[in-house]
Amino acid sequence: MNASVFRRFASALLGIALGLPSFAETDHEREEWPALRWTVFPLRVTAQRTVPAQPWKKESPERRTGYAVAISSNRLLTVESLVRDHTLVELGQSETARFVGIRVVRADRERNLALLDVTGTPFEGQLHPLPMADRPALNRSGTLVHIVEGGAFQKGAALLLRGLMEGTDESIPPIPALSFLSELPVNGNGAPVLMEGALAGLVARYETASRLGVLIPGCSLRRFAEEANSDTYRGAALAGFSWAPLPDPALRAFLRVPAAVTEGVLILKTRAGSGAATLLQPNDVLIEWDGHPIDHQGYYRDDWLGALPFPALIAFSSPGQDIPIVWIRNGERHQGTLTLSATANLSTRVPAYDPTPPPWLIEGGLIFRDLSGDYLRAAGANWLMRANARLVRLFLAGRDESALNGERVPILVSVLPDAINVGYQEISDAIVTHVNGTPVQSLMDIRAVRARDGAIERVRVSHLDVELVLDREALAEANARIADNYRIPVSP
Repeated sequence: MNASVFRRFASALLGIALGLPSFAETDHEREEWPALRWTVFPLRVTAQRTVPAQPWKKESPERRTGYAVAISSNRLLTVESLVRDHTLVELGQSETARFVGIRVVRADRERNLALLDVTGTPFEGQLHPLPMADRPALNRSGTLVHIVEGGAFQKGAALLLRGLMEGTDESIPPIPALSFLSELPVNGNGAPVLMEGALAGLVARYETASRLGVLIPGCSLRRFAEEANSDTYRGAALAGFSWAPLPDPALRAFLRVPAAVTEGVLILKTRAGSGAATLLQPNDVLIEWDGHPIDHQGYYRDDWLGALPFPALIAFSSPGQDIPIVWIRNGERHQGTLTLSATANLSTRVPAYDPTPPPWLIEGGLIFRDLSGDYLRAAGANWLMRANARLVRLFLAGRDESALNGERVPILVSVLPDAINVGYQEISDAIVTHVNGTPVQSLMDIRAVRARDGAIERVRVSHLDVELVLDREALAEANARIADNYRIPVSP
């Protein structure tokens, strides 16, 4: 912790010690406390992640523990990071050691929220939901709840500090969240913070050393819960454009932004098929979003959370919502209504994460799949620098490109050594452009060529001047041998 952070942390602790604000338990909280046994539940998750470079394999099972909070008589909310890649999700009760398997109805990685269902279990109809505090007050304390060994509830004060944009990694857009300070060492994500008898939010992250955490607020919980119950869930809202700050006076003058206009960010590009593509163009200057002026750094003033990057306004919205916007083009002021798209309806050329399980294909020891953020993140910490630079560049460009016709970036991951592919074993992370002489734009195209021709005989990749050639007559025997040697199941 650097000196400035330590000073702020020390000041916050001093404020707590002095009783500003008060952390006293209210009479209402004391009355509600016994009912929490049917509201806040321990959650136990067994998960297995796919090995991105060998999609037929799973990593060792991982055990996670955290919490779920009732939002109806049969359904609960938790954070998606807790149930990601789950093979089994079990719900327990505070005073018993009994856990029961339950169903994950919906899990949204971009919102970091998951909806759970207890229908058909002993919990059915027994849950006591809490009302949600849409916009819990900042600089006030709530009650952070978790369960300790032995099943007893433990609570502590949680001081809500400020609003921020919380990102799980560089490949997924950040979401609006609240930072908090608590003397209670939270022992699992998904733990609730209560305020005046309502659910103020769920803990998405907590650092024991600093006692600082991040909370997904009640308004985000409510929106997700309402939309996730739909059979046509469309995910988070998507505006469909990329942008950059615009502080440079010379560039503003070049773009013919009137001198009296000091606000606005530069539109870099729009996504085909999105609402933005019907209104905005590159080099437009967006100056207002839903009635909120946007400054030249991309911030707006939120009545609740203060200064935030304006993408928070998009995250607070829903797909299909109509947003009035104002922009400058060639010195002229324009206004219109932008209809927000949905992530589920506007697929991305290079998606941030894989479906489960990710599609793959092996022919003659050559491993094919589509590029994704999950594949690159397998390089570990600092993956933006450690992963293949050519693929990282494609990802950073492709994550803002729509794939209206199913376009992806098919790659040759690596080559499993065998007699049929001698000389090719060092090839990896190669972008596939042609298979059997046919241009391909996705793994689906590669599969279609294989189905058409009965085999993959020739493969061209972008950085080599020669084709990789496989002996068609030896392929069937080689595929069987490779599958046996490397314990590979039939490609899905």
